[in-house]
Amino acid sequence: MANWLMGLLMLAVANDPGAAHALDLAWVPPPTAGVRVPAFAPAVTDRALLRKPWCDFGKHAKRYSPGTPGPDVVFRRPSEEARTALHEIHEAIVDPTNYAAPAAAEARFAKWVQTIDGPALIRLTVQDPDPRMQLLSLKASRLIVARQPRLAAFATAYLSSADPALATAALEMHFASGCDTAAQYALDGFRHPDETVQLATLHAVYDASRSHENLRLGDRIAELMSQGRGTARARVVALRLFGRLGLESVAAYVEPLLKDKQDAVAAEALATLAILQPSIAEKYATKWLKDKSPLKRAGALRALAQIYAGRRDLAEPLLRPMLNDKTPVPDAFGLAMAPGGTLGDVAQAALNYVVMP
Repeated sequence: MANWLMGLLMLAVANDPGAAHALDLAWVPPPTAGVRVPAFAPAVTDRALLRKPWCDFGKHAKRYSPGTPGPDVVFRRPSEEARTALHEIHEAIVDPTNYAAPAAAEARFAKWVQTIDGPALIRLTVQDPDPRMQLLSLKASRLIVARQPRLAAFATAYLSSADPALATAALEMHFASGCDTAAQYALDGFRHPDETVQLATLHAVYDASRSHENLRLGDRIAELMSQGRGTARARVVALRLFGRLGLESVAAYVEPLLKDKQDAVAAEALATLAILQPSIAEKYATKWLKDKSPLKRAGALRALAQIYAGRRDLAEPLLRPMLNDKTPVPDAFGLAMAPGGTLGDVAQAALNYVVMP
């Protein structure tokens, strides 16, 4: 029954491309009139394993190999029982006539991955010629890759796969490894031509930045954007994340995007710049209030709310005249670019954000 329902969901998504984006972008921070940057709290993590400048693979091999002398767990030969199970799992995954078999096989493989044979099984299946087995391996590897980060090396080639599912799974495996080196490789996902892979990269970067204060990843994304990487939707999402994370180091990359050919990108760039460098954003915001593009005017309103967040006496003369503006603000990329449906609604949200001096 579960597989049948999942099939219906996938069919609906296939018939409605917007549904896929709605699901993918549920994690994007809301586009409030202005975003107060949250304070970072030190994350409680295994500092010996997570977010180090590099991973000592030899140390990990020694730490997680069997206590008794023997082959390395990644390159050892799996037990006879494990090889038999892998053969049966392979048959179930590649059999197109049995719709229930793959789900059961995936669950069975996940259990085997968490045994002493797991690392070796991942190594074997990730190199299987069948893409379905490759995807199975990449997804299951997330269960153990933080303990065996060397496994991420087998996924690197898939970051550039033409199959978005494989590229995304490889990306998520790299980030799950907990290694900065792996995360740097994973940023190749933002260079991927498929938008879903780019958005998955941003999601991973956002989580890594919030959870582990690995803010260098955001800097790398900004640098890639300056090189023309990323679809318009991905650029909008990235800009929103920069503002939410308070990445002042990317301001130099954000300002040129004020001239982006996509008005939605330019508008988000201004709203983000108002958080990162308000003195620079102010000179653009007052000018954009009269721009012919409603998206740019909405961006200017959001920017002014941020710039004058504690000065209602300065914000009110600029924002109040626009409260009755009925011009619709299009949601260009399904991201709720502006709160409310008209410029008047955006102006009201912006004014409500500003507090008295």
